[in-house]
Amino acid sequence: MQLAIAIRDYNLTESFDEFKSGSIKSRFIATIVRCSDNACIGSIFVSPENTLPDLAIMIYKCYRNQGYGTIAFRLGVKYCFNNLLLDKIYAGCYENNEASKKM
Repeated sequence: MQLAIAIRDYNLTESFDEFKSGSIKSRFIATIVRCSDNACIGSIFVSPENTLPDLAIMIYKCYRNQGYGTIAFRLGVKYCFNNLLLDKIYAGCYENNEASKKM
């Protein structure tokens, strides 16, 4: 099973400065793509700068409990350390999310 973290192409009608001033303030946000068929299966992001570096993933419901979250999280951790040059990251989950707790 292969996954990739990819930035998808979107047609934006706003300038980059307008986009930066909008509601998304993450230091990193990307789509999680399954390599075998390019299916978008979720997204991954890191909290905004000047906050604790919290890595979060959201896997779409039909792709959950198949190991994709674990692989995506592993890729995200690697990206945080190698590309964002973070020295630590945090991750949490909802109390009833047993799959995330195991991860």
